[in-house]
Amino acid sequence: TSIVDTLLNSFIISLIFVSILVGVMFESFIDFFRFFLINTIPPILTLSCFKLFGLSLNLATIMTFSVSFGLIVDSTIHILHGKKMNLSDELMRNTVYTPMIFSSLILFIGFLLFLIHPFLPIWQFGMSMSLTLFFGFLYDYFVLPNLE
Repeated sequence: TSIVDTLLNSFIISLIFVSILVGVMFESFIDFFRFFLINTIPPILTLSCFKLFGLSLNLATIMTFSVSFGLIVDSTIHILHGKKMNLSDELMRNTVYTPMIFSSLILFIGFLLFLIHPFLPIWQFGMSMSLTLFFGFLYDYFVLPNLE
């Protein structure tokens, strides 16, 4: 449990530190709050689904949150930057949302393929990653643009 605690603490510290950097970069407390909220909820939703999908909190699944954080942060920053630059809806769709949809879909399916592996930590990692990426996509695509 010591390693699990360490990984959980490092995820929380990374989330806070990166959120502060985003707030400073965009010179906005509101963007700090948006970023923090949008990137905190997907892991919480994933954790709430653990029992439903037969997942356990172990080294592989807790590592999911640090890895997925790095992946879902990217989309959030692109959306916040596009909004800050006042990109048109068409430009946002073509340069931010469409690539985000395809990359999220590829990552989601790629990690979902881990489910065919018989080794428990591997398929649990894949399921946990897929869930977190899915929730991250939903929040970046549907919730973040409406947090104005």
